[in-house]
Amino acid sequence: MLSAILSSVRWNKIEAENKNLIRKMNFENPLFLLPILVGPIFMIAGIVMLLFPPKKINYLYGYRTKNSMKNINNWNFAQNYSAKIMIWSGFVFSLTSLIGINIKGNEFIQLIIALCLMFLLCAIIFYLTERKLRQKFE
Repeated sequence: MLSAILSSVRWNKIEAENKNLIRKMNFENPLFLLPILVGPIFMIAGIVMLLFPPKKINYLYGYRTKNSMKNINNWNFAQNYSAKIMIWSGFVFSLTSLIGINIKGNEFIQLIIALCLMFLLCAIIFYLTERKLRQKFE
């Protein structure tokens, strides 16, 4: 009987600690919301590009830069490589939401930081793909 009471008290204490932990987390924080929403979109877009790459050079769909559109070899390589980098960057961006969930402060500044991280990841995708294109084809 005493062990049941002690067990109940411990369980109530653990439950209270979990509720306090959840209250401390900031799910409305832009530094949580933007990465948790946009990261999977990056990953899905990368997977779609990997599974259904554009067959011909076009101005509508795919990784389109001057370097990637020079010829079909560049085009095919750029589609495959950028899709893999996009999946990776989406995963990394999603992980940043774990940091953002615990940060409190000015939401506008957090939004600016999240947007800067997103644009930085886009720049990294372009930089890595263009660098690889130059190394492989020039």
